[in-house]
Amino acid sequence: MNTPSSFAAAYQARHLRLGVVGLGGVGLPLADAYTRAGYAVLGYDLDIQRVQALAAGRDVLRYHDLAARLLQSGRFEPTHDPERLRACDVVAVCVPTPLDMSGVLDTRPLLASAAMLARVLAPQALIVLESTVPPGTTRKLYAETLAAHGRPDLLLAHSPEREDPGAGRSLTSVPKLLAGLTDEASEQVHTLYSTIFTTPVRVASCEIAEAAKLYENAYRSVNIALANEFSNICARLELDVRAVLDAAATKPFGFQRFEPGPGVGGHCIPKDARLLANVAREVGAPATMLEQAARIHAERPRFVVEECFRLLRARGGAVHPRVLIVGVAYKRDVDVTTNAPALSIAPELSLGGAVVHWHDPVLGPDAILCDHAGRALPRVEVLDRTTVAAYDLVLVLADHSSVDWAVVATHARATLDTRGALRNRI
Repeated sequence: MNTPSSFAAAYQARHLRLGVVGLGGVGLPLADAYTRAGYAVLGYDLDIQRVQALAAGRDVLRYHDLAARLLQSGRFEPTHDPERLRACDVVAVCVPTPLDMSGVLDTRPLLASAAMLARVLAPQALIVLESTVPPGTTRKLYAETLAAHGRPDLLLAHSPEREDPGAGRSLTSVPKLLAGLTDEASEQVHTLYSTIFTTPVRVASCEIAEAAKLYENAYRSVNIALANEFSNICARLELDVRAVLDAAATKPFGFQRFEPGPGVGGHCIPKDARLLANVAREVGAPATMLEQAARIHAERPRFVVEECFRLLRARGGAVHPRVLIVGVAYKRDVDVTTNAPALSIAPELSLGGAVVHWHDPVLGPDAILCDHAGRALPRVEVLDRTTVAAYDLVLVLADHSSVDWAVVATHARATLDTRGALRNRI
């Protein structure tokens, strides 16, 4: 049993055994932070192939060079056996919280993890929910599920993840929000995370931590929508939107720069603003800006397609113009295609008669991009001057650092650069 005094003594000696449930883009960096702080970590995942890869030191996330470091630490062990979690004093839950087909939170991963932990954890173990959830989920859904499985003794806290894939930012340097359902849970998670994160930020309730995470991403969603809408205006005015942003960014107060792009993607921005809008709807509060931002995001890929065909028509293009998409991942230097704009842009281009090929040096060999009929589009492996010059249009959707953008800028017949990758290129 974890009494306050025994917990403090264990963390001071780094004798706590920490568990991480869900070894994806949130769980793996967290496990790495735990091991780097000196703790022994047991990582659990449903995917046995992922567990086996990690056990062999093979990365399952190409944008994170973590697997080898975790293995070499000697303090990390991946497992597919939930019974092994019985030995853990603290377990962080990093399971997916996607939207279902109707656009509301799919609670199945959360409920499954709660049922599993209720079955295996020792008395008064601490669970830290790291997954992004609507306000009230930790208290009303997770705690009540634990109680329904006969485990009201388990301590429960919430500490929303703040992972920024591909940014190169240390996870432990980002201020870490945390709160417990009880004073004891709050004290324990703060005590533990003070040894791992540079700036643990204790807030008054789990609901505050939950709502803060949703608002952070809703803020980004609204401002990205504004940047994309403004880029449409600049296009009609024949203005370089990034030159305008450069000018606006000289103001030292009251302005934060958000870049336009081909649309939002990834796990967080498209989802979290919708979660907050759903909460607003449930409590009868307006969410006008969130809903309008969602509409702009939904329309943005179509605008990119229309711009492609406008450019091709202006050049007297062929009936079936050849278009090369550069960058299929949703974000620079990140091998994730979840909700990536390319997934909807490529089918629309092919439906309009374009012959579409694609290049992405970050994505693994199994990645595919499909046309409007679900057929895999050809992948271009080498992006040299001859290849680039063979297309009527090069469409830049992700500005990966490993691409030779000077070759694209110099040899492409025409380009539509949605990321500003070709600015100031010779």
